Amino acid sequence: MRRQTKKVLIIAIASFTFVGILPSVLVPTINSKLIATSHLIGHRGWSAKYFQNTYAAFNGAVGGEHAKFWGAETDLQMDHDGVIWCSHYINPFEDGSKKINVLTSAQIKAEYLKTTGSIDTSTLPSKAFPTGALNPYHINVPHDADNDQLCLFWNSEANGKGYLNSFLNNQAHPIIELKIESVLGDTADSQHNCMTIDNTKVITFIDKILTDIEAANDASNHTLLSRCYFVSFFDDLLAATITEMKDSKFNGYFNDINHNQFQKLLDDGGVGRYILSTNTNFTNQTPGEKSGSNTHFKNYTKYIDGSWCASSELPKYPIGLDVYYAFVTSQMIAKAHENGVEVNCWTADYTRTEIAEALSLDILAKSGCDYITTDQWYDLK
Repeated sequence: MRRQTKKVLIIAIASFTFVGILPSVLVPTINSKLIATSHLIGHRGWSAKYFQNTYAAFNGAVGGEHAKFWGAETDLQMDHDGVIWCSHYINPFEDGSKKINVLTSAQIKAEYLKTTGSIDTSTLPSKAFPTGALNPYHINVPHDADNDQLCLFWNSEANGKGYLNSFLNNQAHPIIELKIESVLGDTADSQHNCMTIDNTKVITFIDKILTDIEAANDASNHTLLSRCYFVSFFDDLLAATITEMKDSKFNGYFNDINHNQFQKLLDDGGVGRYILSTNTNFTNQTPGEKSGSNTHFKNYTKYIDGSWCASSELPKYPIGLDVYYAFVTSQMIAKAHENGVEVNCWTADYTRTEIAEALSLDILAKSGCDYITTDQWYDLK
């Protein structure tokens, strides 16, 4: 009996030791089929190697000498002057009381990003950073234009360093998340503890984004637009993007892209739950509901059959899914593919151990997930 116990103990210790070396030894093996089945998207750029949402992160992911990713994702906010910047947070600065939407462009250029500590509680929660850490890898970020000042969406200067600029000399794909904070009304509904979307600001926001893309598209010999993807938790912003793209002022841009280049972000319904929209076509008006009705991942069929947007302004239009990776199933992927819809997932990030992250990527890829958004690149050679 004692010998048997000792044998089991030895096996357990050996197993623990083996698991401990998995990340460095077996990652290339367990992910051997990943490249053939899925496109890797750098989350906020290559954010495991560079500081998130900076030119260095974007260029490192898709534009630099060692670029590896199929695409790079960013988040967009609009300042008081209507200029578009790359930031997940509305208040990403060392002085957390300052917010992008109330600062002028000149004021923003003088501000440095916050690289330590926690996110301000006034921002929407981020599943990708549940601990609130802004710099989880403790990257030494110098105060310079590449790394530590807010990155422009498009920098029109010669050799400008902006998000879209990093895509001009390659065939990588911009993955553009439309954020809601910049288009909130100025008055909060204190009775219901929720904020209201300003539809006039929505159109301004979308038009500014499309105008920047138009300029970058011209600079890239008209190859950029067909590579752009638009994602959002908010139906209002996706609907406005589609509607504005159909407008003649954007030269029929809508005809140059397909429905999978719009993607609905889905999770457990916890992000943005206090935001309401004044657009009754695209949202419930119940206090506490998220902008865009039925945004819970279980209601994904609304987006693959197009019924999310059925209205006089925007007829049925199926769009791609961008689902929190823990909620993606093979059944979801199969059903989406039956309807000609692709599936993206977000984000296998630093909150998981390296081996769990690698395994999750492998499972998603083998299930046919079309895109995988991740902080870290896995070299599969």
